[in-house]
Amino acid sequence: MGTVINIGTDEVVKFTNKLEKMHRSHLPVAVRQTLNKAAVDMRNKSLPETYKKAFIQRDKSFLRSRSRFQLAQGFDISGMESKAGIAGNDNTTRGLAMQSRGGAISNRAFIPMDTARTSDSHQKKVRKKARLSAIAIRHRIKAGDARQMIKTAYKTGVGGHLLYGDTMFEIRSIRRRGQNSFIKMKPLYSYEKGRSVQVSKKDYVERAATMQGYKMNNNFAAFAQKRIMK
Repeated sequence: MGTVINIGTDEVVKFTNKLEKMHRSHLPVAVRQTLNKAAVDMRNKSLPETYKKAFIQRDKSFLRSRSRFQLAQGFDISGMESKAGIAGNDNTTRGLAMQSRGGAISNRAFIPMDTARTSDSHQKKVRKKARLSAIAIRHRIKAGDARQMIKTAYKTGVGGHLLYGDTMFEIRSIRRRGQNSFIKMKPLYSYEKGRSVQVSKKDYVERAATMQGYKMNNNFAAFAQKRIMK
């Protein structure tokens, strides 16, 4: 968390002076309590608030499963720190971190359309059966080759998937009337090999840390006063 507590400001200096005259552990403990409150509150309060403003909430438990805090330890004020933010090293977490900074996300060959999502809604997650991990694409047909597309659809069967041009489809139904074939397909993903997606900066982590930074001096004063009153 990129925010520091300055115990030399006028707002908290009187408490710092008093603590320094008491047992030597009192000042480090008050600083540690302040840092730890900032980390916990960032993870549980300000980060969900800024995340909600930055992203569509398709999964209510997603942020909590990916966010962490690390508490400050010891009594050395100069090296004392707490942390809060996004943790993990899977593709989803790395993409989330990239979105906080902005830039290009590579290897996004398949991008889900709304038709791949629950209720065909942009606000919902991709359906389990439509996730790439659940799909085996064994056939790719060049755009415009309708004859090969029909032939492949029969071979793949209803419920299967094929890549036709720049779109991945699910085969919904196949009917034949005489010499004519009627194939109903639902587009699920757009496709472009080697594609990178440019994302704008959504500095929700930085803004969450700043929100806690505004509170740190007051929190320090409150913790210091409690120790003085003991």
